[in-house]
Amino acid sequence: MNPAAPKGGELVAVSNLRVSTFDKYNPFTIRGTAPAYLDSLLFETLLTGAMDEPGTGYGLLAEDVTVAPDGMSAVFKLRANAKFHNGKPVLAADVKHSYEVLSSKFVRPAYRTLLEDVAGVDIVDERTCASISKRRTASCR
Repeated sequence: MNPAAPKGGELVAVSNLRVSTFDKYNPFTIRGTAPAYLDSLLFETLLTGAMDEPGTGYGLLAEDVTVAPDGMSAVFKLRANAKFHNGKPVLAADVKHSYEVLSSKFVRPAYRTLLEDVAGVDIVDERTCASISKRRTASCR
């Protein structure tokens, strides 16, 4: 990456979803249509997978993950340099807030389904949070 790269420009994303218009910028809510791929372009996750390595997670916002021996919980340590667009740090409270919002009744069912096995998120310290599973899953072995 070039830190001196020119800033600005225009991004044109052509969707294969046959959606060419939008009326909101929030891809998580039920009503309305958001621009295609907005959720993956503007929002970051704790981990990401690789298509050629099922069950593997690589840290994005999380620099470390510890899964309990029984597979029922995981502790995520956030990167010290994880920041929002305005420069404020991403904290464990932000992860908990995201979980609470994305598992609420006002969110598109696809996002709620992704989190249906998570019973909750606890804040351990400013940069550490723990998720508790409702049941053991194959990816937590």
